[in-house]
Amino acid sequence: MTTVFIFAHQDDDFGVFHEIADAVARKERVVCIYLTNGAWAGVTPQQRNAESLAVLTRLGVNTDDIKFLGTDLDIPDGALVENLDRCWDKLLSEIAALDGVTRIIVPAWEGGHHDHDAAHLVGLALARYLDVLEQSRQYPFYRAPALRFWLSFAAPLEANGKVISRPIGWRERLDYLLLLRHYRSQGPVILKLAPQLAWSYLTKGAQMLQRLNPQRALEAPMERPLLYETWGLCAYEHFRACADPFIARHIVGSPGLEAGAQAQRPSIAEASKTD
Repeated sequence: MTTVFIFAHQDDDFGVFHEIADAVARKERVVCIYLTNGAWAGVTPQQRNAESLAVLTRLGVNTDDIKFLGTDLDIPDGALVENLDRCWDKLLSEIAALDGVTRIIVPAWEGGHHDHDAAHLVGLALARYLDVLEQSRQYPFYRAPALRFWLSFAAPLEANGKVISRPIGWRERLDYLLLLRHYRSQGPVILKLAPQLAWSYLTKGAQMLQRLNPQRALEAPMERPLLYETWGLCAYEHFRACADPFIARHIVGSPGLEAGAQAQRPSIAEASKTD
């Protein structure tokens, strides 16, 4: 049995530490695939790759099963949606070498970081391609804040469906928080997100997952503006222009949408509400 985790960046794994560790404990093969090179603000892909290697091997993942596809393809941090087809072709060649893939785990469709949403689409397409959609899951990471000074962290969107909650023991919560020290190149980001991860562990103490829903890819993740729009990282219209052809070919190409057609999106009023 093989579980494939699809990530955009080399620290997105901390949103799903418990599921990685749990899969290892169940003697599953765990394969982690990163879709961008993670380079930004003077930090090199090699630095970021080394940090994720340090973290994942401590969780029990085999080094050979940690794939830096985005580094191999030189896909920049922030540009995944513009490189979906290149990413898809390379991903299929990686997956062809794996036996017994039973599920895919991806960041949630939530409008937090546009690379996360693009990684969601790639993982969703892969789950559909491998016919493991029912077994596959998405995990909430971060999105637009309920309060201006506080991101909505590990907060599942109601529109993404029923929440599957897996309790995390107190010892594991501490261990996972200590793993964040290995992301040295991401100090400012970790300083911002670590307190929210700690708060989530304190108040919820669970790994939360939701099923994948291909039809959600036709909708805005939540009411706009999305967080990545607010941060000035990407315009939603640009994201859709890049993503819709990929969605039509690989996610909802049939039934209901011919291959290569433009996905029809609902109005914002029909999009999901925040929780």
